[in-house]
Amino acid sequence: MAVSFGDTKFTDAPHMVFFDLETTGLGHSCDIVQLAAVSGRHTLNLFMVPRCRMEPGASRITGFRVRRHRLFLQTAGQCSPTH
Repeated sequence: MAVSFGDTKFTDAPHMVFFDLETTGLGHSCDIVQLAAVSGRHTLNLFMVPRCRMEPGASRITGFRVRRHRLFLQTAGQCSPTH
């Protein structure tokens, strides 16, 4: 199986893992709020409520908001809880 990412084609895709992190900011003490990974046909998508404050810039870029110790994702004009 091959996976394409932009103009690059990976032919050993089942042995590779692509991952993405969303965090509360850019500093060393920031928390992860989302971990997503893809390997071949397998996917993983985890959400975590951060222990620290979400920086306004990070919230604007990611769409994540924390309200009353719950994580929400702002998409298409609606703010939905992540379960």
